[in-house]
Amino acid sequence: MNPIDEVFSDLRAIMVAAAGRQVVTVDKPGRLVVRSCDVDGSTGELGWFGTVTVKEECVAYHLMPLYGDDGLDAAVSPALRAVRHGRTCFRFQHSDPVLFADLAALTQVADSG
Repeated sequence: MNPIDEVFSDLRAIMVAAAGRQVVTVDKPGRLVVRSCDVDGSTGELGWFGTVTVKEECVAYHLMPLYGDDGLDAAVSPALRAVRHGRTCFRFQHSDPVLFADLAALTQVADSG
């Protein structure tokens, strides 16, 4: 297994395990989409919760509740901030048990919010 596939597998497992009350809408090699169990009032569709997507040289982990929740944003560890790109995205090129534990905890908090 190449390193990016391993990272995807690890991050996919984190998202699926930590986002227990959400709805998986896409789960295929290189792409996981998890929607909120709440309906978005403006679209009538399930809201966004998170995605895990293989990119050219990394795996992007988007955690959408970070977009509008300052309390959740404050819970982002300094180590995770170092791999953060934008408001909701974390990018990884290698598996990192410490960072992934922080990310799992953050995703669980987002799921309970």
